[in-house]
Amino acid sequence: MLQNDFQVTVTGPEGYVEDQNSVNEYLDHFRMQILDHFQQTPEFFRAADLNITLKDFTARRYGRGVMWYSLRWEIEAYVTGTVNGKEFKFPVYVKNEFNVRKIGLISLHRMLTEGWDLYSTYANNYDLAGDHPKVKVSIADITHQVLIALDQTVGRPQAPTTKRIYALCWSLAILATLSVFFYMLFIGGDSANPDVSQLSKLITSGIAGLVSGITVFAIVFFTSFLLMPGDYFVKDPAGRKLLHLSGTKSVFGVRLALLFGLSTIVFIICFVTAQFV
Repeated sequence: MLQNDFQVTVTGPEGYVEDQNSVNEYLDHFRMQILDHFQQTPEFFRAADLNITLKDFTARRYGRGVMWYSLRWEIEAYVTGTVNGKEFKFPVYVKNEFNVRKIGLISLHRMLTEGWDLYSTYANNYDLAGDHPKVKVSIADITHQVLIALDQTVGRPQAPTTKRIYALCWSLAILATLSVFFYMLFIGGDSANPDVSQLSKLITSGIAGLVSGITVFAIVFFTSFLLMPGDYFVKDPAGRKLLHLSGTKSVFGVRLALLFGLSTIVFIICFVTAQFV
């Protein structure tokens, strides 16, 4: 396999681009991720000639400093060309909005004194938000989708590992939720106390079951991915996505993040248990 067998070119939006730095960064990200994916799996990819066209990229943050802010981003891209001699075409379109409302004494005072003028000013002015974490998550999702589509084109079987982990997480979480719910409702807690209403018992049992389910899901999730081999985070698209979302650039870093999450859950369990023993 020669380096020249893989050609990946990138094309940015035509005309005016308000955030050229983010466009250049993400185009380079797409290109490097795809090339690296080819290099990591030479048994499936022999040659490729692809073009990544980022037709539209807009990421804006409105309402800075007021009682609310709105993050809005829109991404339209096309990956076209050939892979192993087969035609490949994969369109991507993401349009999303994230709103946060916050109340503070300063912002409340300004809204009361300046009223609609302040709202209009911030509603029509914005900051560029190409580097916002939520935008980066969207980019990671898009990359993951493209890599999966490339694998499907060349007939690479999808590793069942990730699906099995999530299936195990959900199965054990649901089992734990139902077990704790019925235990608290009929055996433990205030189940035998006639002074406690049935509604209170249901609410208490439901909360206990939900907390137990979330805890079990988190423990199984962190433990399962912590035990995955290092190649999983390099070669598998799902593992590469997890590596990106962890905010680290190395397998050791993502393992450290998983270990920290697992340790936090265990610490909380021990702390809560100690309060009732």
